Amino acid sequence: EDDATWLELDELLKTRWTHPLGGQIGVSAAAIDSSDGTTTEKVYSFCFARRARKIIAIKGADGNRPWLEASKSKKVGGRLHIVGVDTIKTHLRDRASLGTLMFSSDLPSVWY
Repeated sequence: EDDATWLELDELLKTRWTHPLGGQIGVSAAAIDSSDGTTTEKVYSFCFARRARKIIAIKGADGNRPWLEASKSKKVGGRLHIVGVDTIKTHLRDRASLGTLMFSSDLPSVWY
């Protein structure tokens, strides 16, 4: 909720890192969940001001929906994007059942 955290996030999203094979990589787009009921307006304010950098505010929705779509209603300053969580979960479950998902062996169990 505090401004210092939002500033820190903004700097992190602008960061460029050296790729092990050469060149620079960075965050080309980001989505921030706005549906916690507490920080919704902060998320909107942060994301809408950065829409040119592809920083978007999202909210998950049930049902058979596209993975990501702009909401039909426009908020002051920008547009919320709706994430089709059931569609994505079904896709991931199907991929997992085929054994086509790969994860780093360095990830701690808490990550899963």
